[in-house]
Amino acid sequence: MNRCPSNEKKIYRLSRDKGYKPAEIASLLQISQPTVYNTLTSALKQIREYLAEAGYAIPLSVLVCIKLFKKTAG
Repeated sequence: MNRCPSNEKKIYRLSRDKGYKPAEIASLLQISQPTVYNTLTSALKQIREYLAEAGYAIPLSVLVCIKLFKKTAG
């Protein structure tokens, strides 16, 4: 996350660490929901690229399973 711009960090952390939904983030930061989605997509892409550069290969299917597990567990 240190490579991401500060706005991406903020949106990512609100989403992943605090569990806010995109609509809540948009309202809180007074930005549009598409901006939240685009920012999260960009942040996740950067994280995947960093992990790939570091030698970690995480298949997309694993990331989807983690996301689905978090939804059902939370």
